[in-house]
Amino acid sequence: MMYRYYINKGVLVFIDVKDKTSFIEGKDTLVIDFTGEVSKLMKYVYLLRKGEGGYRRVIVVSDTISKVNRQFLKLFKKIRAAGGLVVNDKEELLFIYKNQRWRLPKGKIKKKESKKDAALREVSEEANVRDLKIVKKLGVTNTLKQSEGGRWTVKICHWYLMTAPIQKLAPRQEEGIEKAFWMSLNDYKTLNPKVSMPLKNIVNFASFFKMETKVVEYEQA
Repeated sequence: MMYRYYINKGVLVFIDVKDKTSFIEGKDTLVIDFTGEVSKLMKYVYLLRKGEGGYRRVIVVSDTISKVNRQFLKLFKKIRAAGGLVVNDKEELLFIYKNQRWRLPKGKIKKKESKKDAALREVSEEANVRDLKIVKKLGVTNTLKQSEGGRWTVKICHWYLMTAPIQKLAPRQEEGIEKAFWMSLNDYKTLNPKVSMPLKNIVNFASFFKMETKVVEYEQA
């Protein structure tokens, strides 16, 4: 089992002790054999937020990693969200453009709303896309952010692989979305657009030309 928390351009990773040999400490990677109070892990959250020491990854190793993760989550206010990676009949991907960054459509889960229903609603609303169908779940991303007042939150976003017919898209401009558009995988790789680390991992994680058979489970939170 593995859990990832994205902080700015860094990532905090929780792994089981048996998986430790998969990670080697280096110039940008710090490996920690963790015991003690979970609250002490916040120093590594701040280290990654500030980019101190040049570290981009902090690997936390424990023989009770699921318990450590549950306790770690209790340190933060939780925001639950859902979104989708949409593929059309030409195997093009749906992106939106907001705040000078490419994004995948997503949004908060409403009270009593299922994760799947929230993902379908948010994708439909943000890009005005119709006839969406969920193929399967891609996984979960956890993103840590600190407000100006100093309070930390974790956004837990559930991602789904979806299909939709080729159609004209319309961005939801009242939410600050400037563009909604289809793009081929080749163009995506060529342009190497500015996207956040968790979204880049979600896009890269899937095998786009045979998604229905090649999508595998992402780490769960």
